[in-house]
Amino acid sequence: LGIDREGCERVIREAGFPVPPKSGCWHCPFARVEEILTLSRQAPERFSLIEQLEADATTTHGPDPYGRPRTQWNDRPASEWRRRAVREDSQGLLEFATDPPCGCYD
Repeated sequence: LGIDREGCERVIREAGFPVPPKSGCWHCPFARVEEILTLSRQAPERFSLIEQLEADATTTHGPDPYGRPRTQWNDRPASEWRRRAVREDSQGLLEFATDPPCGCYD
């Protein structure tokens, strides 16, 4: 239809609706550190699904080419990201996610 995000926002506003915030896939492999930590804090049940996905992928396909368990985000397993979020929370170092880096939306 030749409409970009700004045009979509204009249509939504003109219809009298609130413009929804940008959102990305909750399991995005391109998530930034802040987004991963926020997911761990705000959606622990979804984060557990990622931990299970990693375990299943390693069981099904074996370790990655370097002999490590398969992971969602680079070379660190989700369990390590969860521990980091807990550690930062206890140290008062909370970080919050912003827009997804890839510009994708739900």
